Amino acid sequence: MTMKINFSSDDWIKKHQEIFSQKNSLRYYYFDIFGFLIKKHLLQGPSLELGSGPGFLSRIAENVTTSDIINLPGIQVVCDAHELLFPDGYFSNVFFVDVLHHLHSPLKCFCEISRILKPGGKLIIIEPYTTPLSRIFYKYIHHEECYRPDNVWNCAFPPDKKPMEGNSEIPRACLVEKNGPITGDTPASGLRLEKLIPFAGLSYLLTGGFRSWQVPLPLIQTLYFIEEATLRLWAPLAATRCFAVLKRPEKHS
Repeated sequence: MTMKINFSSDDWIKKHQEIFSQKNSLRYYYFDIFGFLIKKHLLQGPSLELGSGPGFLSRIAENVTTSDIINLPGIQVVCDAHELLFPDGYFSNVFFVDVLHHLHSPLKCFCEISRILKPGGKLIIIEPYTTPLSRIFYKYIHHEECYRPDNVWNCAFPPDKKPMEGNSEIPRACLVEKNGPITGDTPASGLRLEKLIPFAGLSYLLTGGFRSWQVPLPLIQTLYFIEEATLRLWAPLAATRCFAVLKRPEKHS
């Protein structure tokens, strides 16, 4: 049986900040891989980070507004991702890491993101990704849930869901299996999926995530280099993460 960890929001943030500061392998993944991928795809102009939480990536670019559902040090705007407190067409980019799989209504959130993006603006995300092998990890070892919701776009969780509860199946369900709201000429979400790359195999698991253990950084760096060189061979079977770019069309429906 998977162990489910129950923290208050404040405890969750403090625990993650403490572990992050102690693990060079995890910082490598967030700064040199996640941060690099996001920064590489940012358009010029103001950006919004959703779910900034512990604040790991808010400094990857200039002119970034941080936000979260709870008030924490370094958070500039406290708001729910389903109801964003910004004017229409304000941002060139919105980005987040590990937010989609916590959302009660991904469709409502995506519609809100589309509203606050300029025409042609981007949503850039990094999320858990379930494959035949990584699903075993997410379902039986990882502390979050891993199951396919019946209505993933509109009601992915029960009404009494806590902010930090997540479901690792949600990103794949939204981006691959039930991606109708983000495909076609006039996507229902207002955002069209432009790019989806599964990546991060064993090298990510060996960081230990936000647990106390890790393997030496040079081994993780070497393994990641090998994974990147052979991505097409193994990623469909064993990727643990996905990188996705969605775009608000120039002519907004």
